[in-house]
Amino acid sequence: MNATTRRATKPAALLGDDWRTRAGCTRNEAELFFPIGGSKTARSQTKKAKQICAGCPVRTECLEWALENRQDEGVLGGLTEDERRALHRRRRRFAFQRKACQHILTNRLEEFLELRARGLELLEIATELGTNVQTVNNVIEQLDARQEVDAA
Repeated sequence: MNATTRRATKPAALLGDDWRTRAGCTRNEAELFFPIGGSKTARSQTKKAKQICAGCPVRTECLEWALENRQDEGVLGGLTEDERRALHRRRRRFAFQRKACQHILTNRLEEFLELRARGLELLEIATELGTNVQTVNNVIEQLDARQEVDAA
């Protein structure tokens, strides 16, 4: 592979968007960001790629692009494919909890307040509402924040 071919296969050059032209990876070999396997060499490549990403001015944009486009290979946005999958799962779980909290605040607030007034434990409230304790905690936090705003 000659220098021209390597340059053409770099992630930023291949993809062409404005933010990608400012990416730190454009000044490095593309292979560095796509280590193969779990060998010592691959781990070293991953570490080096992450160091480059850490100082990249468009790391956030790169990571968002990788998550939105379900990129399942290489180090992108400073994360490996496994780390991006874990982040994607956490974001989905958080979005679900946020929707569940909003549902209670919008549609079941009176019922929620009644259950709290009865002195039920969080798990009991969650069971009555068909949700989980984390969602109940989120609702309580939202209500506390509203009270702080109202008091101010």
